[in-house]
Amino acid sequence: MENKFFSPKAEKPKAPEQKTEYFDFSTQERDQMARSFFGLSEEELSAFKNRIIENQGGVRIFVHPFYISRHPASYDERIESRNLKLTQEEAAKQLEEGFFRTIESVVDNHDSAPLIVFEEAGRIEETRELILAKLGKESLNFSESGIIFSPTEQGRGAPYRLQVVLAYADVREPANRAEIFYEASEKIFQEILLSLGIQTGTMGGAYFDDWYRPGDKLGACAGNVRKTFNDIDVPINLSRYSVTPREQLKEHYPTKQTRQKDS
Repeated sequence: MENKFFSPKAEKPKAPEQKTEYFDFSTQERDQMARSFFGLSEEELSAFKNRIIENQGGVRIFVHPFYISRHPASYDERIESRNLKLTQEEAAKQLEEGFFRTIESVVDNHDSAPLIVFEEAGRIEETRELILAKLGKESLNFSESGIIFSPTEQGRGAPYRLQVVLAYADVREPANRAEIFYEASEKIFQEILLSLGIQTGTMGGAYFDDWYRPGDKLGACAGNVRKTFNDIDVPINLSRYSVTPREQLKEHYPTKQTRQKDS
């Protein structure tokens, strides 16, 4: 049976010389793509954006909070090359405890900055259940509580590309869905983030370094997310919830970043 979006025999297309038609979005189109990508209603997106405005454009970000326990080999690969001090079990516990403290802060204080959780698309529901169990709740309106989930590729900080295609298709009929999937998804995702009005972010997550596997163009989880925000001129500061030694990151992360105002 032929896939709805891509021909099974289609080859990866070459990057087009000009792709500006993909990125010239109106405010309404950006908002529609954001609702589709994050799974929000119009009212939920508006409430989340208002909470960002009330916090001077600030958001909290957490990338793959259970990544070490779900992908323990990723930590073992870094122990020597990154001079990590904790065992895999200790690192996983530290990361998860930091995540739950962040969750409790966001849920308990509605005046505080909201949270975007970058989570593997196939793990979002599992992560929701872990949050509910920690909070001792049977249900929670996550977006109303200031929490939205940004689906990523498995084991990567890159946006879940099929979800980007679907979000784009909600506002325009793409001439070539495969082209968007392979070549334009990252840029379109940046346009989705721009719709939220974020001015600065504080990020937690396992790996903030720019570590790459050979031949891997997507990079480490939090490192990839950081680059995405940097590409749209949103400065990212580190929270204390990371297992990467901070002394290794000084060249990438100044002590405090602020967004440069337009002159």
